[in-house]
Amino acid sequence: MLEQKSKVLEVKETELQGAEAELQRKEVELQREKATVTTLAVTLTKKDVALEAREVAVQEAETALKEKEASLSVSQEWADAAQAELEEAQGCIKGKYLRFWFKLILGLPRLIFVSSFRAKEGGGGRDRGEGSRPDRAHSDAS
Repeated sequence: MLEQKSKVLEVKETELQGAEAELQRKEVELQREKATVTTLAVTLTKKDVALEAREVAVQEAETALKEKEASLSVSQEWADAAQAELEEAQGCIKGKYLRFWFKLILGLPRLIFVSSFRAKEGGGGRDRGEGSRPDRAHSDAS
């Protein structure tokens, strides 16, 4: 019976050694998994920081874009106002141009009449100082 107990003890010792080896193997595996989890946590933290930095950059870009849109809107208003002023000035110029041509055309018969009258008199008269302003009369002394 002692032998039997001895064999049972040997079997139990072998089982314990196997269980201990299994525990050590599981401990090593657990340590590897802990290291993997730690590495993943660090990686996630870094990615989170990078994501936050990108979010800040996007917000800054959106703010800059809004400022540029506002500036562009103001510039467009100025351009529209300048265009309106230009169109108004062009309208005034066209009106003055048309009035000039209208007066010229209406005054053309009178100009022709005066020219023909002077031609009949023997010349323009201005060459001799006639018809010009007294303070501007031609004189031989000059």
